[in-house]
This record gives sequence, C-alpha cells and structure tokens, in this order.
Amino acid sequence: MGTKLRIEWELEQGRTRSWLAREIGVSGSQLTRMLNGERRWTDERKARAAVALSVPVAELLRPVVACPTCGGDGALRVDHTVEICETCEGVGCVPADEVDG
Repeated sequence: MGTKLRIEWELEQGRTRSWLAREIGVSGSQLTRMLNGERRWTDERKARAAVALSVPVAELLRPVVACPTCGGDGALRVDHTVEICETCEGVGCVPADEVDG
C-alpha cells in the first residue's frame, strides 16, 4: 500500500472526490491527477481544499502512516508541534518520510 496523504484520509471520512473537485473548481479527473502527483496543486486550490475539508493548508498534502499507539491510519493534527493521532489521540505519529522502511 502506498503512502496516504491527509487529503485522502479526509475524503475517506465521508466526502467524495467529486464533491471536493466541485469545491475547488476542477474536474474529477483533474483532481485524481493532482492526488496522484501528475498535476500541480496551485496555492489557490490548496486553500480551497483546506477550507472545504477544515484542514490547515500545511497538513493537506502531508503523508500519514499507521499510528504506533493504535495501529490505525488516523490523520495527524499538529498541536503545538506535537503530532497527535486523531483516532486514538496518541502522540507519536510521524510523516512517512521519517519512517524507516
């Protein structure tokens, strides 16, 4: 399984890609290409997506990994620079690029 981005985790919580595409003003296929890294996220589109999903822009495209506390893939929220799993509230989730592979 590949790395999941925060935006993808948020979409799994009940929103659809087509809904987000409408919210940020792109087609569904264009959003898919953006999520796959084939198209660039403009600052305006990142801002619109962040507002629509109620997620800080800085966290929107951030990778998430399994929480070492609960094993879930809960999205991270940053609280005073400490990363906290939104599933179990456990501290210690880390970005995928910091995980030994």
